Amino acid sequence: MLSNNPSANWEEFTVRYDAFTQWLSIRGFTPDKNLKLHDFPVTGRGLMSTRDVGIGETIVSIPDSLLLTTHTVMDCSALGQHIKAFTDGPRLTPLHTLSVFLMCERLMRSKSAWGPYLDILPSTYSTPPFLPSCHLSLFQPDVQKRMRTLKYAVKCQYERLRPFLLYISPWYGSEVTRFHLFRWAWYTVNTREIGRAHV
Repeated sequence: MLSNNPSANWEEFTVRYDAFTQWLSIRGFTPDKNLKLHDFPVTGRGLMSTRDVGIGETIVSIPDSLLLTTHTVMDCSALGQHIKAFTDGPRLTPLHTLSVFLMCERLMRSKSAWGPYLDILPSTYSTPPFLPSCHLSLFQPDVQKRMRTLKYAVKCQYERLRPFLLYISPWYGSEVTRFHLFRWAWYTVNTREIGRAHV
């Protein structure tokens, strides 16, 4: 967990980011030296180019081996075998599959092969489903209604997935069934998903 001190947070994050770039390097990928970590005033942390970028120029190209896809989960992880064996509920969607994978990997912490990537992800989000219900009254009625709808939609996704989470709990522990972990993973996937025709 990051501290409340912004400069300490930045220092902690740069340590995690350095570990992440080392992890990438071990797997055969070296980020462009013209990209540097930057804390943007409105959007937060991200990568910034230190040179002008031309129209249509590729800034970064990530090898398939570093992409987290349903193939990664289904064919290259123990979780994939559990998903294939599960017959007591609805089949998992691609978003559910990726979300559960993140949940399980996060629970494994330092034992996860994806640990350095997980360490640079946000630990929470500022989207409506993360706001305490008591904060809804601060918004206009139409906004409150939309926020409640979003909260309900996430809860429905969780309830749909819950039979599978209970099924895998003997292998991953009871924590894997917790709503707060699902909510984090669901938003992590939904804020990073990139569609590709051949994935």
